[in-house]
This record gives sequence, C-alpha cells and structure tokens, in this order.
Amino acid sequence: MTPDDLNKQLSQHIDVVMKTYFPNAKRRGSSYAMGDLDGGEGQSTGVYPGRGGIYLAKDKSTGESTNILKLVMRQVGNYHETQAEIKALLGITDVQTVAVAPKPETPKVQVKPLTGSWAMDYLTNDRGLSTATLRKYEVRSHSRNSSYNSDFYAFKFVSPDGDYVMLKSVGIHKDDKGRKDIWSTAAYATLWGWPTVDDTADQITICEGEIDAMSLCDMGANMPVLSVPSGCSNMGWIENDYEALERFETIYLCFDNDEAGERAANEVAKRLGIARCKRLRVPSPHNDLNDLLLSGDGMGPLYENAESYDPKTLKPVDGMAAELAEEIDRYQQENEHNPFLFPELKYRFRKGELNIVGGYPGHGKSQWLYQSCMHEMLNNDRRTCIASFEIPSKSMLFNMLWMNNGHMPREESIQSDLTQFQDRLWFIEGMEGGTNSWESLHQDFLYAHRRYGVDLFVIDALMHIAAKDDWGGQERIAKEAAKFAIDNDVTVLLVCHADAKKAGSGQIPELEDILGGQGIGAAAHCVVIIWRNKAKEKAIEAGEDVSDEMPDGRMYVPKQRANGVTIYRDLWFDTKRRTFSLEPKPNLGVDLPF
Repeated sequence: MTPDDLNKQLSQHIDVVMKTYFPNAKRRGSSYAMGDLDGGEGQSTGVYPGRGGIYLAKDKSTGESTNILKLVMRQVGNYHETQAEIKALLGITDVQTVAVAPKPETPKVQVKPLTGSWAMDYLTNDRGLSTATLRKYEVRSHSRNSSYNSDFYAFKFVSPDGDYVMLKSVGIHKDDKGRKDIWSTAAYATLWGWPTVDDTADQITICEGEIDAMSLCDMGANMPVLSVPSGCSNMGWIENDYEALERFETIYLCFDNDEAGERAANEVAKRLGIARCKRLRVPSPHNDLNDLLLSGDGMGPLYENAESYDPKTLKPVDGMAAELAEEIDRYQQENEHNPFLFPELKYRFRKGELNIVGGYPGHGKSQWLYQSCMHEMLNNDRRTCIASFEIPSKSMLFNMLWMNNGHMPREESIQSDLTQFQDRLWFIEGMEGGTNSWESLHQDFLYAHRRYGVDLFVIDALMHIAAKDDWGGQERIAKEAAKFAIDNDVTVLLVCHADAKKAGSGQIPELEDILGGQGIGAAAHCVVIIWRNKAKEKAIEAGEDVSDEMPDGRMYVPKQRANGVTIYRDLWFDTKRRTFSLEPKPNLGVDLPF
C-alpha cells in the first residue's frame, strides 16, 4: 500500500485508529482534540478531515502539522512497521503467491577500483561525473573478453534489503551496430542505487540509465536518484522492489522523451500509483540528463516543471490520438485472433471489462473458471489473482493441476508442478473470523496489479462480500468492480449465483435470474452463464440409455457490450481431465466433480 492508500484506509477507520493510538483524544463531531501530536491530554492539537477526506493533524501551539499516517508513525515506528500493524488492525489481507522465484547467488566476478583506470578517465572527462558521485554509487572497473572493448566500468546492483544480486559491466565503446557493449551476471531486476537511500527519504527519482542517475545527482538533486536496470523494456524491478518503494510519497520519473520512454513512464506511474508519480522532462535541446550536465546549464527548474499524472476528467479530442490508435489495434487483433479457451466462440476476457459469471449453485461455474483462467495463464501469459472466499485456494490449485496434468496431482511432483504458475498466479483468502469487504479486496487487487502486473482478477463470489439482502450494496460492488477494470485496464470476473428456486426446472438462467439488484447486470460488460444438464445425469443414474450427443451442460452469453454477440453453446465434460469441451469426445460423461 502506498502512503496515499494507507492514509485513505486510516481516514476511513478514524474512530478505531484514534481509540487505538490516541486514547486521550476527545471526539468533536468528525474531528478530535488532544494535547499534542503524540496524543497527550489537552486541546491544543486538532485532528480533522482535510481535502479528499484524508485526516490531518495540527498543533496550534507549535504550528506543526502532519497527515494521519505520519501521526500514527510517531506511535509505531517506520513505514513498513506501521503498514503491517495497520493491516492487522483493519483486517486487510495479503496477496499470496503460489511460487516465488529465488534470488541469484552473490556474484563472484572480480572487480577493481575505478581510480587510475581508463574507465575513470571516460566517466570523469567524457561524461563529466564527479569522483564523489562515482564513489557514492560504488562504481568499479572491470576486465573481460570483448571484441570491442578492453576497459569497462561496472555497476553493482544491491536489492533494497542489502543483498548483492547482480553485476553489470559496460564498455566505453559501442559495437559495430552502435549498441552498448553490456554484460551482466545472472539477471535480477532491481533498481540500481538502493545503498544511497536512507531511512528518512520520502521522495525519490527514477531514471532510465545509471549515468543519467549520477548526472542528476551531480546537478544537485535533493533526494535519492536511482536507475532502472535495463532501460524501458524490463519492468520486473517493480515486482521485486515494490515493498521498498511503497514508503515514498512522491516518485519522479525521468525517462527519455521518445515514444518508448513515454510508454514506459506511463506504465511505471500506473503500477506505482499515478497520484504520487510525476514526470520529469529534460529541457530541449538536451537529449538526456548527462547532456544537460555537460552543458553546464544545471538542472534549473527541472523539478518545478514536473508534470502530474493526475487523471483529467475533461479530455480534448485532439489529445486522444494515441488512445484511439490503441482501440483500433485492439479491435483488429480481436477479429484476427481469439486467445480464449474456445477460440471459435466470439467471446474473450477483454481488458477493461467486468464479466459476471453466473449460474445455479453446483452447476460448474467455478470449474469453468479454473479451466478458463488456467488457459489464460499458461497460453496467454496473463497474471491472475483469485479471491477465493467460497472454495479454499488449495482446492482450486488441486483442480487446476489435475486439469493441466490429466490426472490427480502427485505429492512427489508438487514442486515441479507449481513452477508452471510461478509469476502467474496469486490467491487472496478471507481472514478467519474476519469480515470480507470490497474496500479491503480493492486494496489487495490494486497491490497485485501494481506490484506484480496482474491483469486478470476473480472474485468467488459476490455473496461473500455483500449481505444476501443488501441489493444496494451488491450493485455498488458490481459498479466499483467495473470501474476498477476500466481504470486499470484489467479483466474482472465476478461469480454470482442464480435463483436456486428455478434450478430444478431444467431451464437455463437468464440475466434477470442473477440474485441481487438489477444494477449488477447493468454494470457488467459481459455476462456468462454456466448450466449443468441435471436431466441427463438423472437418466444415467436411473440406468436409461442416453445418447453421447446429449450435452452435459451449456455456456450461455446473454450480454457482450463490446460486440453485441449472444452465445448459446453445448458443453461436454471430460471426467478424466476435469475439463469442458465444445464437442463430445472419448471419456466424456456426466460425472461432474462439483
């Protein structure tokens, strides 16, 4: 959770927070009075709602003021200790990953001091960097075989928790194609420069290259300046460094002004939180920060001119060319190729959409979800997060492994089986004895999206985060889930139950049979209904002859906002693999393991 997220959570539960950390405070309407910022007895300090509902505190006797997060931190400790304690206090769950990629071993490559090397001459004379900055960032010289260079400067990458994880060696001269002569030990994506960050920093700048970072440092940046590990192409550092980056209130992004740099900066801002990210642009005619350093002009009003990523509600048409081009490309791809589980159907899990997955209890909604999500993960490389309130995550994983392997999972192969889902699957489970809510789930989803790049979310099921008779609350959650999908360009699958009173009729549910307010269906971009052929199962159980052509169930799509296509297709179930198919095949039957 970012400081902004945590401030909102604290403000939304202000009564609990004040009673826990400031028991001497006296409530006055929506505000509180206490003696000082440490919660002493008295009335000279006020705690009151400010802009956006975020609570602020001000000591009238000293003039000192702060927000609710920093107020609580005075009682608890550093940011991470405060975050952990607040999560426990408010019942906010953590996202659980299925398998974690290990860090590489400490590099054993020999490096030498930079002083007296050709690399030192190049960095100080040609690049204009000071020896103090080179020493601060612990730049070294390096020797290795190369057709283009005999002298190299080396950057040591240290993770936020202090582990030396990678060495990157760069040659002074470029190769025949104009590319940098770069080599590294086993790759590990983390920002370069973490050792320069102290515990008091609440602002940080991230650059596109190490020399740019050192150039900005030399020009007098009054905050830590770090660099991405490999330009704009690899965003893996966000996942690895996310927790360390959470504490910064402001993150400045100084990437190149070209198309790749702009796209990367937008992606980083989206993942780390647009409210706290600002875009730095190197002033023309300079190409980059090192060019600006060499010019002697200094950084000038670089930070003062930083651009906000705050969303604009009023958008001029002439500024939407890039978004329109993206929509055209998306439409063309949809007509050329369908990556869905059943590609012959004109249906898919589109980004920016809420999909309602409905059906009678026990009719295979979850089984269809397991299969569909597994296909998206393993075939379309989509990262998936499942909030499993109805079925334990271990049971979901058991079913997915059975589907993928074609047999029951075996204990001796569990570890190798789970590697298939590494960096692809995460679970959220409700806390035992706790209350599940959209508010806490929303924070977990944001975390999974920002840190891990998750873009496919499952809520199983709506009935576990809204009271059965709270139709207004159910509609609100559906609308909020749709907004989350749109705002973050992700897919949300929301499991809803159909009226069980009609389950014995043999009729396939319609959209209006979904339990809850009518606003649920209205909020959805797509609705998928899964139905199980109970009549066929009863006939087989009674010993009657049943044709193999009779389907085991149906997939019904009564609503698709994107293309308006209605789908009504028979399904058959493979009892061996526990998977659905659009065509009858050997080993198919009705022994559905629901």
